[in-house]
Amino acid sequence: MLSHRPQSGFTLIEMMIVVAIMGIIAAFAYPSYVEQVRKSKRSDAKVALQQIAQRQESHFVKNYSYATSLTALGYAADTIPSPENEYDITISAATATSYILKATPASTSGQAKDSQCASFTLDQMGRRVAKNSSDVVMTDQCWR
Repeated sequence: MLSHRPQSGFTLIEMMIVVAIMGIIAAFAYPSYVEQVRKSKRSDAKVALQQIAQRQESHFVKNYSYATSLTALGYAADTIPSPENEYDITISAATATSYILKATPASTSGQAKDSQCASFTLDQMGRRVAKNSSDVVMTDQCWR
């Protein structure tokens, strides 16, 4: 007489259901994760701009004028990487009494795909502006 032992394990159908559920969850979770990482890396541009603005103010106190280049502030070049190498920082316009600092995503970084906040600027009055890849102002969304 044959004795039937209860089988343990999963059937192919059960495994396929689990794989399908995992695929659906991943399809929603991964893009959200990528966007959150992109948002968190925007702080790299903000920090870099504020650090250079502090150097500009120190330069103004000592010399009664703003520096017109990053090399005049002690940097090695007129285009420098941000602390985390996500952005390229430049002085886009400068006179003795004003300046505009600009951060744009480095072409080699993941931020280059950030079309919502494609550039950040900061001027001598502390005015902050952010624009998307279509040059539309997005300051409220990007400088939070």
